[in-house]
Amino acid sequence: MIKQVLIGILCGAAVLTAGILIGHYGVTKGNGSAPSWVNEVAKDVDESLIERFLSEVDNIQIQENLRELTKVPHMATTAGDEQTVQLMLKRWQDPETGLDQAWREEYMVYLSFPDPKKPNKVTVVSSSDTVLYTAREKEKSYTPDQDDPEVVQPYAAYSPAGQPKGKLVYANQGKPSDYQMLNETLDLRGTIAITRYGGEGRAAKAINAALYGVIGVLVYTDPLDINDGLMSDSNETYPHSWHVIWASTSAGQPTFPGLADAYASAESSGESSAWAKVHHHLSVLRQAIEGAAHTLVDVI
Repeated sequence: MIKQVLIGILCGAAVLTAGILIGHYGVTKGNGSAPSWVNEVAKDVDESLIERFLSEVDNIQIQENLRELTKVPHMATTAGDEQTVQLMLKRWQDPETGLDQAWREEYMVYLSFPDPKKPNKVTVVSSSDTVLYTAREKEKSYTPDQDDPEVVQPYAAYSPAGQPKGKLVYANQGKPSDYQMLNETLDLRGTIAITRYGGEGRAAKAINAALYGVIGVLVYTDPLDINDGLMSDSNETYPHSWHVIWASTSAGQPTFPGLADAYASAESSGESSAWAKVHHHLSVLRQAIEGAAHTLVDVI
């Protein structure tokens, strides 16, 4: 029964897509005419499937589901993570409304966690090491749930720990071209680069900086790059702005980027030679980012 419902919904989605295309091309614009294939597809459209699909979509329930899934911090390996796993298993294994099959799969992955006793800190000090300014260590809360003590403040995963100290230089977006231009007139060795989001990923900003001897990188959000939904032009909002569609399928983890279960597979099959190569690449990666601090470091 569940399979039939799922197949029906998928068919409805496909038909809905066809309907959108037909609606787009079916309305003549000026002297233009619809492509011939539109007329053929139109013959196969089942309006009842479209109506059934739309009747099954509950935007309020989607909102409630999102609230339920995000109401507690659930970073990997934490109690909140386990709570989320149990919630999804309960729903997907429900004999009335769940899936035909749902099970728990565990993987061994290489993770990076911040030290809660040594939070990231950014300070500006004088030549005599007098602290002139200390940046906020915790983001401002806008809703009560953000005050949960288990909320983890932003950090740069897999970055080396340290307390770099140096002169501050502005490096735009931290692209190779930005550092190259700076290097033409400045000695970047031993400096801290402050960069804004965009142009390069956060990790790339640090890797690019390390090539020129930069020992720390700060990343900030430029207010002009924020789409507030009020002042932004239509061509600056989704899908023309930044988005994270790719993030759920391509990131993976360092030992096997983009492939979640590769670690477990390699371990079970005894592919020791493959792992030797992986550790070599990790060593090279560490050398590349050695000295390039995470996004929150001590600066002057």
